[in-house]
Amino acid sequence: MRDGSVCGGRVLLLAAVEDELGDAAAGLARRCDVVFTGVGKLRAFEAALAALSRHDYAAVVNVGTCGSLVHRAGTVLRPSEVWQGGLYIDSVFATEPERVASGTEGVSLVTVDSFISPETPRAELDVLARYDCFEMEGYAILRALRFHAASHGGMAPRAMMVKGVSDNVDGSLDDWFVKLGRVRPALIAATDGVLTELGV
Repeated sequence: MRDGSVCGGRVLLLAAVEDELGDAAAGLARRCDVVFTGVGKLRAFEAALAALSRHDYAAVVNVGTCGSLVHRAGTVLRPSEVWQGGLYIDSVFATEPERVASGTEGVSLVTVDSFISPETPRAELDVLARYDCFEMEGYAILRALRFHAASHGGMAPRAMMVKGVSDNVDGSLDDWFVKLGRVRPALIAATDGVLTELGV
């Protein structure tokens, strides 16, 4: 990490699985701490808390793929509001979104509980179509940052999100690995830009 970084300290990069970063993982790990959380909200929440317990971070960057019914595959998004999906949308259990100050104004992400595919019920797809993109970890990571800060009486690290649209709900989970190869270059380039912005 270079001295005089914009964020003024250590940077943590969180991705669900190593495949999302590919060969770029090693280079990114020379610039910041890289942790693979595993897929899903619970794993992401636990992995984020574990990382935060080991070091004080000035910034946490969540990088990964997402699906979208709004943007074409290959698009890279910087969400500014992140919603809890599943039964927490459009019900008495609804929660307020987590805000990401560094994101693009008006770009929304919803964190869901399962892989979205053509077999997903139409009613659920209609709800997801109101958001720019959806994935399975982001909301939990942001809640972990806030929870850790509240538990330790400190400030939460600066949060940043970089999401690459890998699919438009037009295939199976197996297809995701093929589509990932197409979006990964743009996702890595955007991640490089965020780290440069942070001075690392």
